[in-house]
Amino acid sequence: MTLTQLQADVYRRLGFSSSPPSEVSTRITAYLNEAQQDIISDSGMAYLLNDLLPVTTVANQQQYGLWIGGAKVKRIAESTRNYGLVEMSYDVYRNIWANAGTGSGTPAYWVNMGIHGGIPGSKTGTADGPADASRLFVDSTSAGDTGTAYLEGFRANGYPFTETLVMTGATAVGTTLTDIKTVTKFWLSTAAVGTVTLVEDAEGGTVLATIPIGQANCKVVVIAFAPTPSAALDYYVEFQRDVSDMAIATDEPCISKRFHRILAIGARMKEYEYRGDMDRYTIAKGEWNEVMRDLRNFVYAATAGTPNLRPGVIPVDIARMRLTNY
Repeated sequence: MTLTQLQADVYRRLGFSSSPPSEVSTRITAYLNEAQQDIISDSGMAYLLNDLLPVTTVANQQQYGLWIGGAKVKRIAESTRNYGLVEMSYDVYRNIWANAGTGSGTPAYWVNMGIHGGIPGSKTGTADGPADASRLFVDSTSAGDTGTAYLEGFRANGYPFTETLVMTGATAVGTTLTDIKTVTKFWLSTAAVGTVTLVEDAEGGTVLATIPIGQANCKVVVIAFAPTPSAALDYYVEFQRDVSDMAIATDEPCISKRFHRILAIGARMKEYEYRGDMDRYTIAKGEWNEVMRDLRNFVYAATAGTPNLRPGVIPVDIARMRLTNY
């Protein structure tokens, strides 16, 4: 079900018109998104958030930006041989590699350098800074993005700058300055309707930054490899992604389609609580708990392979492991 379909279901069951006042539609939409966040925050639902991002290193470049919002990096592994790198703390990293340019080779460690609000100053494999002093452009995949985009950073002469660009949807809008060297912050006045991109030199140029649908800020998780890669190597990053709120009519929940109705149940439950109608709240809460139980069973079966762990059909390797280690 899309956001529009979920809204219509809630309006109908609560006795609202199909086009209720904006106060009501805003409240119901917030309840639907709150219900989705409740679901993914539930223990055991990490399965819904797992994702992968490929990263290719560049010789003698140690830091890389990952376009995963503020998500948590869980594991980084080399793609060909699938060996995992060991996470190293920032303090230990700086003690060993006080000079970032010291030592290069095949990385054995990775370091979380924090979340960046713009574009890392040096060119990276997945989040590039301007190749040189440049004019930058902002555009979107949706004609609905007509808000304001803001840029902060530094020019080639070292002076800080701030640019304000009024967006025109899919048509790129360029900065006044033509000598931008570093972007430290990139954000929008309202949540993106489409995917908003910041590009270099001209419309359709090299993509420097991306703000996903439903978000208003550019967030880049910066990591470092240790030692500094001496060649181009392929890695994949396992991370726990964030789920953006549903914002446009065609957005769908992040869970399986067969369980989409639970969001409508959750929205009704929250509306009954808002009204103080505790009898209906209790009924809706019971529905919510019942469907959540089914969803947990569905997720557990998908991740643990429940039928394959029944007595008599335990795989030989698992049986051997149990006999050896326990």
